[in-house]
Formats: sequence, C-alpha cells, structure tokens
Amino acid sequence: MCRDYTMIHEKLNDKSEFEKRRKELMLKHPNSFMTVKLIQPNQAVIVYEFQKEEKVWNCVKKVLTIKVGKDLEYCKNSMDASVKSNPKLYYTKPNSIFERNIISGNKNYEVLENWDGIEVKYIFAKPGTPDEFAAIQIKNPFKDKAAIIGAFKKSGMNQINLGKPVKEITLEPGMFVNFSLKIPDNYILKMEFVKPGKTHEKETGLIDWTKAYIRSQVSKDFLNNKSIQDSINKLRRGAPTGVRG
Repeated sequence: MCRDYTMIHEKLNDKSEFEKRRKELMLKHPNSFMTVKLIQPNQAVIVYEFQKEEKVWNCVKKVLTIKVGKDLEYCKNSMDASVKSNPKLYYTKPNSIFERNIISGNKNYEVLENWDGIEVKYIFAKPGTPDEFAAIQIKNPFKDKAAIIGAFKKSGMNQINLGKPVKEITLEPGMFVNFSLKIPDNYILKMEFVKPGKTHEKETGLIDWTKAYIRSQVSKDFLNNKSIQDSINKLRRGAPTGVRG
C-alpha cells in the first residue's frame, strides 16, 4: 500500500517500560507494519528516509529505515552498503533525519534531526543527572519557505492536547533560533511550512495541527524561560542576534 512511514522516538527508563510501550503501539496500530527498537546508550543510531516506488500500487511512498551500531561511522557505512546492494529499491537518495552517537557516562552528546529540510541540533549536557539539559538550535535554510513550530501540552505518555498550540514560533527563510531547556518530556513539537512574510502568530486557523507530524518533544521550560522568549522576540524583529540571512 502507498502509505508514508513516520517515526516516533521516546526516552524510556528501562526495558520493561519499552515492552509496555511497544505493546501499546501494536494495539493502537494493529494493521500497520512497524519496526520498534530499543536503542541502548552504548549504541549509535541513524534513521534515514527515501522514496520507494511501488509498481503494484502505481505510486511512490516515503520509507524510513534504521541503522544501529558501535558508532555513527558504522551506521553510515551500513546505510551506504544497503544502497549499493539494492539500488533499485531507492527511488531517491537516502536522507538522514535522525542521528545520535553513543552516550558515554556523563559526557555531553549530540542529536541531529531533519524536519523535511529544517535543521535541528540538540546538545545534551550532564546526561543521567538531575541537572541534565539540552541546548537546541532550529534553522530554516530555505529561501522560499517559512516554518511554523507549534508546542502542545503533553500530560502523559499518550495524552496530547491538539487544540490551539500553547506556543508558536515562526522561522522565516534563512533564520534560526537558539534556546536551552531541561530534558524534553512535557511537550511535543509539530512543524508545518507556510508562505513567508506574514504575521503568522496573529492568524487563526492557518495550520491544521491534527494533520501535522510530531517532530520532537520539549519541556515546559521552552514556554516559560525568559531568555528563550527574548530570543524569539529578537528573531521576529529581525535583530542580528540569533538570526542569519
């Protein structure tokens, strides 16, 4: 069938919590083909997407594949080997949408994400401690697209309020925003593209958030931290700090 794949990634405490969550997903999507993996801290991971032609259904769909290994180089080599071994499977070149290297003790580590071209970089500091936090940069490299990022309250593992977002950020072409937050586990981020040059935050009904993919998770600090709000305000005014044209 011609259904695009999507990705859900969550931070879990242990294997038993993983098994519980895996069963919940299987029950919720009984007719879907899915791969559910537990990635350990000592494993690197890459998730990449590509277009696959389905001749039986006469369509092209987006497919996601995951590679896990001892480091990112191993994962990338494994991805390249898969393409070389079966090139006809790939209607387009693979594009990495999620990368995370191994987590070693309390050392900082990076996670890279790609939201349909919007570049997201996390630097996690003090992992495994009560003071763990993430420094995050979201960048819009496009010249002809603006992006609206919506934050939605998450009250539980599966409970998300998909009414009006509690916060929206507009990234005009060439702009980026930086902010820091505690471990992201209380809110989720969604993102949609719009035409640039509008005051999006004052428009209502512009985005149908129920149809937008979940892109990531954030904490309540994203909504309450004054330095984050200052950064967003500077971005909207076009100030040079935090903005690149």
